[in-house]
Amino acid sequence: GGGGGGGGAPPGGGSRTLDKAIAALPKRKHLKLISKFAMMEYKLGSAERGATLMEGVVSSYPKRIDLWSVFIDMQLKAGNLDGARGLLARAVTLKLRARQAKFFFKRWLELEKTHGTPETVADVKEKAREWVEENAS
Repeated sequence: GGGGGGGGAPPGGGSRTLDKAIAALPKRKHLKLISKFAMMEYKLGSAERGATLMEGVVSSYPKRIDLWSVFIDMQLKAGNLDGARGLLARAVTLKLRARQAKFFFKRWLELEKTHGTPETVADVKEKAREWVEENAS
């Protein structure tokens, strides 16, 4: 058994809580928990720690397009345009189906139309053209 005191958690205690939660859950639920925790951490705690957690998730599960999308959203909501750009640039290099690639290129193009320059918009369009040429089969 073992009680353990109540009271206020020390700062940074959230990651210990996450570790305990992961240990208690079946493996198939880990990913969802970690990404939810990362989102909350990003919004309410340390954005840097949240981003580090999500970075681990997309590195470990690169095929999970939904998680890339969540991470990109997190960066955009936080106003981290460079972070979002970097993720989009990486996402389009993954082995994607055409529909998935189109999704990421469209998001990237919207980002550049809103916050970029005519040059960055042209750059994304060029990358999309290259992707289509390389993946046309």
